[in-house]
Amino acid sequence: MKKSIPFLLCATFLFGLWVGQVPAQDGTPTPAPGGDPATKARRGYALGYQLSNRFRRGLPIKMIDIDSVGKGFADGIRGTPSISETEVLETVNGLRVAMIKDQIPAGVKQDKALEGAARDHKKSLDGLLVRSKGEEFLAEIAKKEGVKKTKSGLYYKVLTQGKGTTKPTPTETVTVHYVGKLIDGTEFDSSVKRGQPANFPLNRVIPGWTEGLQLMVEGSKFEFYIPFELAYGPEGKPPTIPRYATLVFQVELIKIGK
Repeated sequence: MKKSIPFLLCATFLFGLWVGQVPAQDGTPTPAPGGDPATKARRGYALGYQLSNRFRRGLPIKMIDIDSVGKGFADGIRGTPSISETEVLETVNGLRVAMIKDQIPAGVKQDKALEGAARDHKKSLDGLLVRSKGEEFLAEIAKKEGVKKTKSGLYYKVLTQGKGTTKPTPTETVTVHYVGKLIDGTEFDSSVKRGQPANFPLNRVIPGWTEGLQLMVEGSKFEFYIPFELAYGPEGKPPTIPRYATLVFQVELIKIGK
């Protein structure tokens, strides 16, 4: 079976890491993990070039500075942006509007395209606001007594500790009662109100649930504060869960296994 180019790049990268960790047999210093600077630079350039082939046709070349695209990409990877996310959205929307006016003659079609761009821009700004409020909410939750945080960014509080000793694995089925809310207290789902516990495999739910339930034993009741990355992500789950929504769940683990 043929291997794809991304697979080969990944394999080459992992092999480079492995070679960099093997002690030299002649006593010379072990190379830095991942290869020497020149090799890393060449790999980075090659990967960037490959990505450009994928996106080049869609780029409005005459409306942007190509070198700044590379800088923006690098800053995004490092998590060190030089402008705010609001400025990013405003600038990208401005570019989209300019492209529409450049490529679509004035008239009904252009008007519809501009209306669509405005709707999408509003959704993006609304999502950014939801995300910001979620981050503020989690920052306050972190200060509360009894709240703990996992490495992934999941916050939780033990409301009732069960007497069992066994915790579910990621592939096991669990039976739970739960109440799900947005950070403003809006309830969007509740097995308690339905009067029927939920039963599902842990690998079929949002990451925050998969991780959080593995901290529990039967009879436990936890409250989870789940950032959007571990919930429904940037897209949310319309119409009940907005884009970038941080979620709060009270979960009681009733049973492990079918």
